[in-house]
Formats: sequence, C-alpha cells, structure tokens
Amino acid sequence: MIKHSANDMVSEQVDRLVAKCAQEKNIVSEAALYELKLAVEASPEDFIADEEEKAFAQYVNVIGKYQAGITKEIDSDADFFCKSHGSA
Repeated sequence: MIKHSANDMVSEQVDRLVAKCAQEKNIVSEAALYELKLAVEASPEDFIADEEEKAFAQYVNVIGKYQAGITKEIDSDADFFCKSHGSA
C-alpha cells in the first residue's frame, strides 16, 4: 500500500530540487528561494541534474499514474453501483 499521495511526492520532489539548487548556487535570501521554488514547481524536469533525482522523478510519475488509475477505478465502481441500485 502506498503511504504517500502523489501530491506529497511532488511536493517532496520540489523541496529536494530547490534545496540542491539553492546549495549549488549559494542562494540564501527568502525572496530568491521563493522565486526558485516557483520555477521548480513550474518545470521540475529543468532542475533534475543527477541520476538520483531522475530516479525519484520517475518514481513520482509512477505513483501519480497508479493513484490516478485507482481513483478512476473507484469512480467507475461507484458509478456502476449507483446505476445498478437506482440511485444516481
């Protein structure tokens, strides 16, 4: 069972990428960190520079697809149940 949601994983990925980039570029001001976070959120793939982060990004992607599939399946089951029991 997956214990974290895809949103949690994306948030963790953004935080990891921001931390690495800030450390590499010696960014310490709150305003610069905020701008960096916005940039990473908009396009995280532009900030993935090493194999560890590539692997984590793939993991986040797989979790997102898995959870989207589960949600779709649950919604389909709920629709079927409602239609077959006369409540929709």
